[in-house]
Formats: sequence, structure tokens, C-alpha cells
Amino acid sequence: MSLQLNIKFSPESLRTLQLQRFFHFILSALLLASIVFSVIHNPLVAQAESYYARDEFGTTAYTNNDGSVNWASDWTEINDDGSAGAGNVRIVGQALLVSSRTAVNDGDFEGVQRTVDLSSATSATLSFTFTTANLEAADTLTVDVYNGSSWTLLETLSGSSTAGRRVYNITNYRNASSAIRFQITNSFNNTDESISFDNVEVAYTVGGAHTA
Repeated sequence: MSLQLNIKFSPESLRTLQLQRFFHFILSALLLASIVFSVIHNPLVAQAESYYARDEFGTTAYTNNDGSVNWASDWTEINDDGSAGAGNVRIVGQALLVSSRTAVNDGDFEGVQRTVDLSSATSATLSFTFTTANLEAADTLTVDVYNGSSWTLLETLSGSSTAGRRVYNITNYRNASSAIRFQITNSFNNTDESISFDNVEVAYTVGGAHTA
């Protein structure tokens, strides 16, 4: 025994079914168009990743790398003997000491600099802590940043400066040859005058939105 169903739709029912299918198609098309529009006009921003080159001066060497990435070069002395353990620029007490007469009484306006690759960075900062010893207002040292072609002054430190932590935005100086520099620019005439730096760090992000 077989059962056969013979369902017939009235013309009105068929028109209603067709309208329902049509409106369903229209709604689906509008939803798809909305998604496409959103993707075009609001593209996904890549997740920013953070890195940092850092020197804590834990050993008496200009090759220390204490960050998540290495510096692009070692520290290079300016107007001194090139030794990390001797001279007017040296590492002592787990800090980078800069002076002009504490070891050799020559007053050569000594300094020190180091390179970091910021070619892929979207933003970058320089930070460090510092202390001074017996400085006067006339004793000055500049904190400078290099963009691959020229140096720019970030701050002049002196006997009038309050010791502590400094942070600078160096985003505008990003380059494969970016560098930082500490250099005496005036006085430091006495043998007991110096400035010491610690926890020198260049932190930067790669990807994400650019922040100037």
C-alpha cells in the first residue's frame, strides 16, 4: 500500500512564497554589502609588537645587551681612550660615568654614543636614569639623537638638572643608523665632577598605527 501526497498551492500562496524568497535574497545581499564596505573602509590594523635595546652596565664592557634585541653597535667613546674600564669615560659601579678630568686632566669635552636600528619601528623612545657628582650650573652635557644624517639635541643636563629618570620621544629620528649620544659641551673643569647613566634603553614598536 503506498501513500501519495498531492499538494497544490493556490496562486496567492505561490506569490507569497516567491515574495518571501525575494526579500530573503535582498536581506542577504544587503548584509554581504555591509560586510564588504566595513572591510574596505575599516581595514584591520596589525598588532603592534614591542622591542627594546638596553644596557644596565652590569659588566665593565661596551658590548652589553640587556634588552629583547641587541644594539646595532657597541658604545663608542668620544675624545677618550676607548677603554670601558679606564679614562674619563668608563663603566664604574654598574653605571656609565662621563667626565672630563676625573682620570686624565685634559678637558677634552668627552662623550659616548651607541647605535640602534630603528628602520622598522613605528614609534620609539629613549629612557635612562642619571646622577650627578659635584656639578655646577656651567657644567653641561647634551643628550642627542641621530637620524642617520644629523644630530638633534634632546636636552642639556647640568648641575642645575634634577637627577632621576628621563624619557624622550625619538619617533621622528627612526633610521637604520639611529644613535644616541651623551657629550660634555662646557666646563667640567674639576677632577671630581661627573655624570653617571644607568638603564639606558631605546624601546620601540613595530606594526600598528604610527605615533609621532
